[in-house]
Amino acid sequence: MKERDDNKKELSRGELIVFRQDESYRIISGEYFEIGIKSDHPAYKGPEEWLEPEKNMTVYEDDQLRIFEERLEGGDERHLHSHSQRLVVRLNEVQLTDPRFENQNRRASSGLQVPNTVKFAEPVIHVVKNLSNIPLSNIVIEFKVSH
Repeated sequence: MKERDDNKKELSRGELIVFRQDESYRIISGEYFEIGIKSDHPAYKGPEEWLEPEKNMTVYEDDQLRIFEERLEGGDERHLHSHSQRLVVRLNEVQLTDPRFENQNRRASSGLQVPNTVKFAEPVIHVVKNLSNIPLSNIVIEFKVSH
């Protein structure tokens, strides 16, 4: 549970709250990831070309970042799209692949998303296929760059 402006808010798994630099909060209980962005961070990097990803739901956006729920049904594919540098909070275990490279010799564990982990990822242009029977569920904090 997090407290904000004297209001208590209980969060479910995968929910988030964004606090600005001048806001304060107090964690009462529970497991969580706290992600802070320093004001003197290096310039963000973006992909060579911007292709908007489909099937995601934006939950927060400002001039520096966009936070979205990354969803992809089991067996579904997200067509060619781009990402800037980003943090990915992985919520469940699924296996992903880029089907353009499926015929290459890859390990069975390749593309395995480990739940309850956070990964920093560089800019990319790719296709994603969910090889699992359950939906992909991630929270992505993507840093904005000019497209």
